[in-house]
Amino acid sequence: MSRRSLRIQEKTVASKGANAISKNSSATATKAGRKRVKEPPSEGVAGREQEKGRPPRKRARKNTSNTAQPLSDVEDEEDEDEDVTSTKKKQRMPKQFRKVRGKLGLLERLAKDVPLDVIFEIFCYLDPGDLLRLARTSKDLREMLMSKSSEAIWRAARANVEGLPPRPDDLNEPQYARLLYDAYCYICNHKGRCENVLWIFRARVCKNCVTVVLPLYDDEYLDKQPAEYRNSGILPSERVRVGNTSRIVASNKWTARYKAEYEALDTPSDREEWIRQKKKQLQAIKEHSNLCKRWHQKRLNDRSREINGLRYQRRNDIIVRLREIGWGEETEHIEKRGTREQLYLEYVKIVKQPRKLTEQGWVNIKDGLVELLSEHRTNRLETERLCAMRARYELLSKEYRQICSKSDCRDPYPALGDIFTAKVFEDLIWDTPVTEVIDFATKLSEHLPRIIDKWRPAKIQELLKLVQKSKQSKTLPAVSNLHLATTIFECTECKTAMHYPQMFYHNCCLQHESPNKISHERMEMFRTNYFGYNAYGPWMIRTLVLSDKWPPMMEELLEACSLDPTTTTVHELRSVNPPIECVTCSSTCRRTVCLGWNHAFSNNHRSHKLKFNKLSKYKQATKRAMHTSSSTDDHICCAHCNQEVRKSQLRNHLESGHKDILDTSTALLSLDLGDIQEHWYYNPRIPMQSLYGGFYYDEPLHGVVS
Repeated sequence: MSRRSLRIQEKTVASKGANAISKNSSATATKAGRKRVKEPPSEGVAGREQEKGRPPRKRARKNTSNTAQPLSDVEDEEDEDEDVTSTKKKQRMPKQFRKVRGKLGLLERLAKDVPLDVIFEIFCYLDPGDLLRLARTSKDLREMLMSKSSEAIWRAARANVEGLPPRPDDLNEPQYARLLYDAYCYICNHKGRCENVLWIFRARVCKNCVTVVLPLYDDEYLDKQPAEYRNSGILPSERVRVGNTSRIVASNKWTARYKAEYEALDTPSDREEWIRQKKKQLQAIKEHSNLCKRWHQKRLNDRSREINGLRYQRRNDIIVRLREIGWGEETEHIEKRGTREQLYLEYVKIVKQPRKLTEQGWVNIKDGLVELLSEHRTNRLETERLCAMRARYELLSKEYRQICSKSDCRDPYPALGDIFTAKVFEDLIWDTPVTEVIDFATKLSEHLPRIIDKWRPAKIQELLKLVQKSKQSKTLPAVSNLHLATTIFECTECKTAMHYPQMFYHNCCLQHESPNKISHERMEMFRTNYFGYNAYGPWMIRTLVLSDKWPPMMEELLEACSLDPTTTTVHELRSVNPPIECVTCSSTCRRTVCLGWNHAFSNNHRSHKLKFNKLSKYKQATKRAMHTSSSTDDHICCAHCNQEVRKSQLRNHLESGHKDILDTSTALLSLDLGDIQEHWYYNPRIPMQSLYGGFYYDEPLHGVVS
């Protein structure tokens, strides 16, 4: 009997039952609208429990499950007689439908109420993945789709998929559909999408199971296989990618099946034929596997394009909505920035979802997006403000360096950090609106003289107090004492020896925090993010001490040169420029090594033995060494314009730039640098040991300083 006729018979029986129920219900129809009156407790058990102070026992609910009708019967009764159903009480949900919700409820009714020919016609328009998911929704659909009679439906569904390779002989229709469309790992059943398909093994295996469960296809694996076919090329293998590497894996399931089939054969001829068949079978599997790989990759690419299209459309719809509520400017800022900012909205979780934006969806995400954009705008404005501040520091630094390059740095100038932390410039940088352009050249010409007049005497006073403290003097020494050759300062950090005013340009004195906490926090950004290293703080005397090693040696050197240690200045010592022999270096080089006094009094020769003598006998050798030494090429400054020049170009510079102040009767080209020392000076920004290196001399000097 057909399924259609059975359903008609069931309807007929249900209609007869409905007529019987309608007769019984007419007598009680008048009582349907009355209110139920609560009766007092009976004199039975409930009354006795109340007398004992215990709450009365609840009345047991009557079991009405035996009177409940199927949903289909109730619907049939409603079709036949509306008046009767209006007076009936609401029927309880049948047990088989109590846990059915939403679409599954419709599918349950589809499997039971819709004719089979209609169902089969619908199924023919689906793809195998849809059929596979439908088969997992209810037992009725599973029995229908997993039966032999539904094979034509699966074939029709496969025909709906463009470019799908034909079904292999070793898989049935549901198995092939599972391999093509399922998202679970065959081994661990992980719920995440598993797109790692091993087509030769007919399985989906996640990357974790590939490394843990599947054996490597290597010599150890082959040694465990029967010797008759281990190297005959019938064992299947797959190359899989794990991270940045790839490996070849085998399947224990296929290996065991091959071994069982081979051992079941008795004659050698049967086994040889079996090996030939397995070779052909493996070749066919590989060809089919390649087709499946191309189809699967195309499917993934199409799906990726589809998802990206949905995300792009959703993103554009959200941007349109944001512009409507006044956030268009912020979205334009995001799109105009670099790649990282440009993708900001695309990678927000609520924006990148691959679904169409609905009205209710917009209501749900609007507040979150507005909060997100508010935070982004705050961060953007702060970033733009910091960039503007950084640009102002850069411009101020450039203008100040130009001023220093044209100034006589023998008089100490404030460090760049002192200018940055000066209140007038700090307020100018941070309190001026970001959109306003500041002319730092004009501001420096206006405020710098006042800053220098305040800063320079204060720092010189700090040096004098340091000298007074070191010499334990009751009176403050005169400023002229700082210019003495015997007044040598030393850095406690790098042990560099310095004369005045070299300490004002020493990096170790510029690596201190500003005493003002706000100034320090502002400068900290630019020390690390812009300037690259720490030598941009305000100048401080913390790392300076008066040297106790070099002054005694300097006194002996001056006495050997017939100079008074109490009055000889650094400038006078440079005019004499006595050579000093380093005994330690001479013994190493096997030649007499003569050093300039600047280089000899450096940290490089701190523990060396030194010899010295008067200059008279070695004057020409010292002048020649001074003239040819490459260590002073960039350390000479013009005394007239303070421009830094190479010593080889000093004469040309003087004749071309200062011809009006030179003695025209003097031929500069015939004079050594020592003879025209009034026209140049050593750059005090350069450390002492770099000013003058040394030379080799064949005849050793006499006298020892140790």
